[in-house]
Amino acid sequence: MQIVGYQEKYAEKLSEIVIRNLVEVNSRDYPTREIRRLILGFGPEQIRNFAQKREIFVAAEGDEPIGILTIEPSWNGPKGEYYFLTIFVQPEYHRKGVGRALIAAGEAYVRANGGVKITIPSSITSHAFYHKMGYAYTSEQPDGEGHYIMEKYLGPGSEEEAAR
Repeated sequence: MQIVGYQEKYAEKLSEIVIRNLVEVNSRDYPTREIRRLILGFGPEQIRNFAQKREIFVAAEGDEPIGILTIEPSWNGPKGEYYFLTIFVQPEYHRKGVGRALIAAGEAYVRANGGVKITIPSSITSHAFYHKMGYAYTSEQPDGEGHYIMEKYLGPGSEEEAAR
């Protein structure tokens, strides 16, 4: 397994990975109507559109995508803050280190670009995984959209920042 950059040829498969997770995994924690709404935002064309404004990391087995992580600079926060969005791993590869590898690659990218903070709007389904990866909860309860907002500070002094 390797982490590679996005290529147009991956759009269909990445869409399938996201939709499978929504249907097979996230549906345990969200109502059917919410899952249906989310699916509409992750077709192949939407994945292609993400590539226009986000950095996309792909976990691949050979030439076959098995995971996705998209990264976007903060929309309204200070420079150096990033969002990790659209983080999904093909269900057969859950608990095999693929998600950890994607997060590590994303964190390396953020550091290399002078980033100091990463925010993840985590699903109910995934928040414990991000917590194990060192992300702290900004609130003990999910927000109005059913996300735990989690963050991690990078670089020197990050532990002190995270404690604030």
